Amino acid sequence: MQFIPGIVEKFTRVPKTIQEWNEKLLFGILASLLFFGAPALISSVKMAIDTGQPINLVIYVFCYGFAAFLLFTPTVPYKVKAIFTVLLIFFLGLVALRTLGPIGSWRIYLFASAILAALLLGTRAGFVTLAGIYCLAFVFSILLHNGTIHWNLNELYDFNAWKVTTITFLFLTSVCTIAISLLISGIRRFHAAAEQSARDLESASNRLREEIAEHQKTLNDLRISRDQLFLARS
Repeated sequence: MQFIPGIVEKFTRVPKTIQEWNEKLLFGILASLLFFGAPALISSVKMAIDTGQPINLVIYVFCYGFAAFLLFTPTVPYKVKAIFTVLLIFFLGLVALRTLGPIGSWRIYLFASAILAALLLGTRAGFVTLAGIYCLAFVFSILLHNGTIHWNLNELYDFNAWKVTTITFLFLTSVCTIAISLLISGIRRFHAAAEQSARDLESASNRLREEIAEHQKTLNDLRISRDQLFLARS
């Protein structure tokens, strides 16, 4: 149980570097997933049982357990945790889309995956996730248009409705992802510049202290030489 005090300390400690901020942000996201995701897990498991979908039941329980593993395993590197967190949310969106179709919560999951990718991994990861969402929407649009894929509630949601809502979803997701990416990128650059300035200042301070010490040594040597000269003359 030694890891519990470490987790509490990590959450309450004030970060000093951008990496520490990233780790605290990821910790908060994973902790929120477990806390607020518990009711969603219960309802999803109940629905999977009622509709006779044991595969979905296994998927939901595994995803929740995997999120707990990422949170409570400090030896996993930050980048690995962040990547798998984004992939986990993206995968849940894919499961929701395949299970419930257009009326499900898949848009919420995919939107969250793009935002989290930008927050945790930076601009490039945000755009990569966004591209994955576009590809997923394109593939399902083709499958829906060709009649290859069918949902039980398909008659309530035709291709035109899918097209309009999906385009709107992609538009809003793109805008929010780009905005978050630019904001985070700017904050990180600013913080990196501030850290570099602090290191430069500390280095200059160390050099100044060394120079002062050298000058002090020189003064002491001169004082000793003067005293020796005075003694020799007397």
